[in-house]
Amino acid sequence: MGDPRKTRKKYETPKHPWNKARIDSEKALVKEYGFRRKKEIYKMGSLLKAYKDRAKDLIPKQSVQADLLRNQLRSKLITLGLISEESQISEILGIEIEELMNRRLDSILVKKGLARSPLQARQFITHGHVLVSEKPITSPCYLVSTEQESQVIFRARSSLYSMDHPERMQPEEIAKRIEEKENEEKQAASSEKDQKKSSYPKKRYQKKTTHPKKAETKEIKSKEVVAQEEIPVTVEEIKAKQEEAEQHKTHTVETEVKEELEKETEKGIKEEIEKEEGKRVNTPPEKENPKEVNEDAA
Repeated sequence: MGDPRKTRKKYETPKHPWNKARIDSEKALVKEYGFRRKKEIYKMGSLLKAYKDRAKDLIPKQSVQADLLRNQLRSKLITLGLISEESQISEILGIEIEELMNRRLDSILVKKGLARSPLQARQFITHGHVLVSEKPITSPCYLVSTEQESQVIFRARSSLYSMDHPERMQPEEIAKRIEEKENEEKQAASSEKDQKKSSYPKKRYQKKTTHPKKAETKEIKSKEVVAQEEIPVTVEEIKAKQEEAEQHKTHTVETEVKEELEKETEKGIKEEIEKEEGKRVNTPPEKENPKEVNEDAA
């Protein structure tokens, strides 16, 4: 025989280990689909990335071989139920990871009502209770095609084959679960619409706040408009306005002249007072004559 071929890694781990958005999304997927480890999420993500990379590579090419490869890729994804028959190859880029995970065997068991939860579906599959097109499948990550979906059943030898088994769901429970899922989908669709409406730019609904410079220009323009409205029209009004302006000018000139004269007089008075005080300080006191003192004593 020869040496066995080298087994290569079939998935890519995240480049940055501490990304909060990615960690939260992975937690939600683990809770919804019952994954035991995040390696299963990475496998599904790498598989979807391979499909998208192949589509990106084939979209711009124009040759017979490229057309053949495009048709093969489209037919493969149509059989998996990820795209419709009328869709083009460019729609492969819009596939989300949840759509691929819904084609797993454990998800199909829950969808058909053969299991109550994804964890129970994994248990049934790994214990060998499930057949897909009359073949036993023990891998929960097996991707079921649209043709095989109707052929997913329990083994005839299995105890789960009978409807009286306590772990089997009754038709009434299945109908209730289907109704609940439909209601949840409707609520999710309505919430998405509300979010889209709320995500519209709020500038349409809010009052616009004007810049201070723009507000100043608006005030100036409004004043100009008011002044234009107050402009006289007749000759008499114009003469009256001119007389009022001249009187105002003369009055202002007179008041200014009076204020200047008052200031000058105040300055002159202050200067005279300061000079007198300086003379008093500089003059020495007068001495008494001795003759006058003797005469007074006699």
